[in-house]
Amino acid sequence: GGGIHISSGTTTLTNSIIGNSLGGGDCVVSGGNVIATYTLIEDSGSDACSLTSVSGNIIGSDPSLNPLSDNGCVAPSGIPATAACVLTHELLPDSPAINTASNSECPNDDERGFIRGDGQCDMGAFERSAFDPTNTPTIPTLSQWGMLLMSVILAMIGLLGLRRKLT
Repeated sequence: GGGIHISSGTTTLTNSIIGNSLGGGDCVVSGGNVIATYTLIEDSGSDACSLTSVSGNIIGSDPSLNPLSDNGCVAPSGIPATAACVLTHELLPDSPAINTASNSECPNDDERGFIRGDGQCDMGAFERSAFDPTNTPTIPTLSQWGMLLMSVILAMIGLLGLRRKLT
């Protein structure tokens, strides 16, 4: 059981959450070492890779997560949502992981494809502000020039069709 077990090498954790593990500790090191920044680990001491609450880490705090579930996603174009989406743990409103991640190490979208748009990233794969149903996913749109070009092309096609009809 347990969250992760490191037996050799160096493991780097950034903006991560390890918690609610089913026995054996959240993060156990039997060899190698762990470098962690802006990471929440529910356990403490040797069950938290012997890490402390430095470098933005939160050690020994309940991450306040909902169970693993389908919290929605944005599937890339041409890929069915059922194949592209991942299950995530929703951060509950009182989670200490909210707005405590390193922005410089934070991707623009969370693991589900939703925008991390409130100015401060959350730890983990789930961005709480993105769970707001009014948040829209990052979807490419045509620029004004692209729309103008498309309009001209469609007008030309229409004129060619009209010309053929008249002759």
